Amino acid sequence: MAISDADWELMEEVAAYFESTRKEPDPTAKYQPKREDTRSVNETAAHFGITRSKTMKMLITMGVISTSISEKAQRMRAQGMSIKEIAETLGVSTGTVSSNLPYEDEIHKGAEVSDHAAAMREYRAYEKMQKERQVGKNTSDSEKERQNMKEKNYQDDWRKELDISMSFKETDTRRKRLTREMMEEVLLEQKEALKKQLEDSGAEIPDLSDFDYKKLCEELRAKESLTPEEVVELGEFPGALDDRNGLDLEEIYGEELPYEPDEVIRLHLELVTEFTDVEKEIMRKYGAMEGETVSRDIVVPYDLPLYALHFVIQRAFGWQNSHLHRFFVPDEVREKLTPTVDDWMKQVGVIYRSPLMDEEAEFWADDYERGSFKNWLRNKYTGPYISQCWGEGILPCLDDLEEVDLNEEFYVVFGCIRKNDEEAMPLMCIPVLNWEGKKNEAPKENPRIPNFRMEVMKLRDLPVELLNHVFDRSPFDILERLPLNQVLAARSMHCKDEFQEWDSISTFQDTIDDGLEEEIGEILDSGLDSPSRQPYVYSFTDELVYWYDYGDGWEIRITGSHNCADLVESGKITQDMLDKSNIKTRVTYRPVLLYRDGEMMIDDVGGPHGFVRFIYDLNTLKRGETDDNDFTKTELKEWARSQGWHRDNSSDFSLL
Repeated sequence: MAISDADWELMEEVAAYFESTRKEPDPTAKYQPKREDTRSVNETAAHFGITRSKTMKMLITMGVISTSISEKAQRMRAQGMSIKEIAETLGVSTGTVSSNLPYEDEIHKGAEVSDHAAAMREYRAYEKMQKERQVGKNTSDSEKERQNMKEKNYQDDWRKELDISMSFKETDTRRKRLTREMMEEVLLEQKEALKKQLEDSGAEIPDLSDFDYKKLCEELRAKESLTPEEVVELGEFPGALDDRNGLDLEEIYGEELPYEPDEVIRLHLELVTEFTDVEKEIMRKYGAMEGETVSRDIVVPYDLPLYALHFVIQRAFGWQNSHLHRFFVPDEVREKLTPTVDDWMKQVGVIYRSPLMDEEAEFWADDYERGSFKNWLRNKYTGPYISQCWGEGILPCLDDLEEVDLNEEFYVVFGCIRKNDEEAMPLMCIPVLNWEGKKNEAPKENPRIPNFRMEVMKLRDLPVELLNHVFDRSPFDILERLPLNQVLAARSMHCKDEFQEWDSISTFQDTIDDGLEEEIGEILDSGLDSPSRQPYVYSFTDELVYWYDYGDGWEIRITGSHNCADLVESGKITQDMLDKSNIKTRVTYRPVLLYRDGEMMIDDVGGPHGFVRFIYDLNTLKRGETDDNDFTKTELKEWARSQGWHRDNSSDFSLL
């Protein structure tokens, strides 16, 4: 169905308002924005009460805005490629492709709706009203209170916890830092309560005196020779970080270290790409790369949440937070962790984000306006941490899942990717009924797909990987309110050590068996949702993936270890450097860069291979020569500066 006149008028209004959001430069201001285009998609979406993605699609349709992915997708669409083929070519989801293409027919929930859609909306409103009436008649006072709590604004709940309990200020997202004195009082109260409980029960009261760490160290140092286990216990082996002798650290620092963070770990972050031999040679000659790829090694507090880790990665690799990002686990972990759709439903709000999450909640931390961008980033990854992404709370996530109809039917296409494959794989699915209730055309046999077959399946029975085709956004993005110690299992000495007594899947299943469902039930019964009232999970993967800029496709593989034996053994850092970084992380509650391999990256350069070309042209272009984009060397430098890029000569120790 063609786009209606009313929808065209709506899109023209959206485009006109978008143009009006342009901020004129103030010549008297000390800070001048780096971007020439200061128009605001978020402000436009908020004005019209529509989602950001729909606003973007309207603006793309009207030709007033474009992205690298929208330009590529439109060229491919003009060549006759399907949305699925474009998605496979660009390496993005079909939802991402669809949102970057102009509208070709009527707008879902646009200015005009069909008679059927209008009737459905009217019936749903009537049905909701009837349910509310029934709740009012049949529920007890406590149930009514629970219903009222559910209708509260979750955003206010999350803000209230900061206002009351954590001295929240408008410009801050950090709670009070715990001191040793505060914790000594808490521990004393807990000991007294336990002692009274034991006395009342008549049980034997154990010795509750403090463990004497100093005495243990003195005893170990007095021995003539130590076993490897005793060396680790003493914390004085090369590469010691989290297991480092605390007394030695305090002697170096000159005073007592803060109570928190109580644990620090080393993260190894490496760019996932396949550089050719020629590209490796260019990067080693001009791009400050020594190994096989660009990488960073960073000391971080182990309670660093993923939302803050995103900002750490942006600073450590040199990007400007200009594009979307996501965290997820490798496919082999996800297949074991979430084998069925029912499992996924249980894990949304526990480990996965809701794919239906409100966009206002998703971008809660992106509040940069002016001033030093580096300082703004630093404020984001300095602890103590607390997320204000109310859309990631367990209650909002479960509310979102109420919109998911597990009995919805889909056409599911199975086939082999290659001719020699023996087993047909699930390749794609489309709803049997569209949003108007009309039947979609069933997929026809495709001669390019060996062993093609098509089945009709309910959503609950779909192969779980096809959920990526059901939702516009990925259903497997990890909750960014989760701290690293609830996501990533750190190894012992090296990032590649074998785990001896750890298995990600059994650990997560044990968490469920040990009362996770009961914990969620208590939150549901209370109806209270806030940063501190969320289910606690244990690390469920030994590898995490960060994806930035879906067009350029930057992918970072993240692993962790409690110590840095491999870095010290290889001579990349010294124990003295490691001790200073350890102390700085604990004192400032902020990550410290240990070692970087490779130049700073740049936005909108075309991904890893485009960056190699950029760094080569920057160093080899001669006067009068131009690159593939007809940039002279001077113009290339100016473009790079406009992207916020420069060769950062800061020391690793001071970079973050």
